[in-house]
Amino acid sequence: MTTVATPSPPLPTMNHPTLVDLPLELLDTIPCFDRRRLATMNLRGANGTVLYYALKLRPAIGRHCKELKVLSFMPIDARCSEVWWSVLLSSMPALERLQCAGPYAYRMYSAIMDITNARNPNFLPQLRHLYLPLNPWIVPDPLRYERIPSLDYYPNLESLAFGYDESYWGSSGTSPAGAAAESTVQPIPPLAVLGRLRDLGIVVSSQSQILEDFLQQTTHLVRLDIGSIPSPRELSELLEVLPRPDILETLELRFSRKSVPADATSLSEGFVDDGDEGIRVSLAPFIRRLPGLKLLSFSDHCTCFDPNSISALKSMPPLHCLKLKWGFEMYLQPEVILAFLKTLGGHAPRKVCCDHIEGGYTGKSIRDFLPIDPNDEFPDSFDVHADWSIPEWFSDDVMIDDIRQLVEYSKAAGVELTGSMVDGLDVKAKWDRESADYELLREEHEARQREAETEDEESDEESDHEE
Repeated sequence: MTTVATPSPPLPTMNHPTLVDLPLELLDTIPCFDRRRLATMNLRGANGTVLYYALKLRPAIGRHCKELKVLSFMPIDARCSEVWWSVLLSSMPALERLQCAGPYAYRMYSAIMDITNARNPNFLPQLRHLYLPLNPWIVPDPLRYERIPSLDYYPNLESLAFGYDESYWGSSGTSPAGAAAESTVQPIPPLAVLGRLRDLGIVVSSQSQILEDFLQQTTHLVRLDIGSIPSPRELSELLEVLPRPDILETLELRFSRKSVPADATSLSEGFVDDGDEGIRVSLAPFIRRLPGLKLLSFSDHCTCFDPNSISALKSMPPLHCLKLKWGFEMYLQPEVILAFLKTLGGHAPRKVCCDHIEGGYTGKSIRDFLPIDPNDEFPDSFDVHADWSIPEWFSDDVMIDDIRQLVEYSKAAGVELTGSMVDGLDVKAKWDRESADYELLREEHEARQREAETEDEESDEESDHEE
């Protein structure tokens, strides 16, 4: 006779402390908690020095770290030498993702590209994703592209990003290594790491021939992110050398401000005049080069809303996603996106992410300040709502109506619409409710004050009458 086990009843919901409610002293003794808590680390400024000494006292901290992000903007970070970074990174054998940023992070770059470190099989053996702060095409020795062969010694590396766009050093000072040094350009040697890369982010410079040599070896690339593109010609030349353009699925583009003519009178082939939106680079020829494209992302100075780009999109399967990123000059109106989707019809992207317009964010409510003493002044709205972000378009009824129409059409057409512009409608609704609530409570508070003043006056009159 076979006995069938009775299923266990579901665990009851209990209102008792969870793991994270335990004292830190106890949590420090639980290995699984360490693995979770220390899997991702974010270092900012002098915190790197703190981590350095913490790793010396407790090496287990480094063994659990899988992702490290370093923001190195303060002059104090300059004391973190290449040797310092070599020691710190050597204590992180499980590290898979490394990202560093800031004008003082170049010494980390130098430590990673050091051939002695790279050849050490115990130095970052699990590294898969690497995001470096300097553009190796434009920095002087010893940080130039000649050190890139060191990357061959990271066997699991599949995602690589170099450099910042042209605006980066302009906003935070010059490159710590100084101006670019002039030297004889040498071709990139055959590198095994380039054949392994599936994800590459690069910044274009005057040394475009180096980038072409670089891209010619990327035989498995499915994602390409290119920044500071000086002109459509340079982008076209880079895409031409891709050995497998048919497998590229994601293309993210950021054109340089210098890439577009100053006025429409000097327009040449490849540019479109968007009127109030300015002159843009048409993405049509680049879309046609990539038959397997699934995700297209761009910001300022270029467009896919012109007739040629729409024609190119109609000739291929619908994009999985179109991302419109924030840009200095880009303020694409929702009615343009709506017309674009209607024109594409069944060829419209399955998802459109509208991050090109600020959506705002919420903050404290007036009810967070309750109760308010009747004898006190009602809090000023500026003080109460100081941490709210309210975009200008919240007061533009036409703009709001256009966004709502775009949302309604997208829903009916089966297009998923996301991004800060869409989120802004929710923030706008919350702001309207908060504003109405604030005014209601303010009026009630002032009414109570007037009532109290009237009672005081009547009381004073009664006292005077009795006297």
